[in-house]
Amino acid sequence: MPPRAATRATNIQPRGLSARQAAAYIGIGYSTLFELRKKDATFPVAVQLSANRVAYMRDELDAWLESKRVASNSH
Repeated sequence: MPPRAATRATNIQPRGLSARQAAAYIGIGYSTLFELRKKDATFPVAVQLSANRVAYMRDELDAWLESKRVASNSH
């Protein structure tokens, strides 16, 4: 018998992450994420999903991290 849909859905990795998830994903604190939003113009902009919900796109976070790695290697 094939697995139920609910079982398969647990393996899904969302492209969009909450602010807390995004902070954990890039290895910073939750409050540091908000500081970066204010101070770093290159930091990814959150997508507004609803009045109280935003998502940070995983691929944009990856690209931002890569840009930081490249910049630090060029010095």
